[in-house]
Amino acid sequence: MQSDSVRDRLVQAADEELAEFGTLTGRFEAVAHRAGVSRATAYRQLGSVSELLTLVGVRRARRYLAGLQDVMDRESGAMAKLEAALVYGAQVLPDDPIVMHLIARQFTSGRDPEVYEMIN
Repeated sequence: MQSDSVRDRLVQAADEELAEFGTLTGRFEAVAHRAGVSRATAYRQLGSVSELLTLVGVRRARRYLAGLQDVMDRESGAMAKLEAALVYGAQVLPDDPIVMHLIARQFTSGRDPEVYEMIN
């Protein structure tokens, strides 16, 4: 999914870097390069690595919610939908440390309105 927004390209690039290398520590310049922008532009758009990680987490949470909706839509009946949702979550969430960190952050902070909305 390609976006014209510089910010969206940066978040996508960071998500790809994170998937490939497992961290963004020391990779901010690589993220900027992958997104096709300068390091200065990346910092202007995002402000910090922390903000970038939050945005990647929100992106992954949205992807998770779309997948969750898809598996639930394939089922009929409340119990079947609930079971499908629980199985999907048990399979997907433990493999995504960013989403797990985002969920933990929600329970400890509650200050980020976008995270709060996504979790709820």
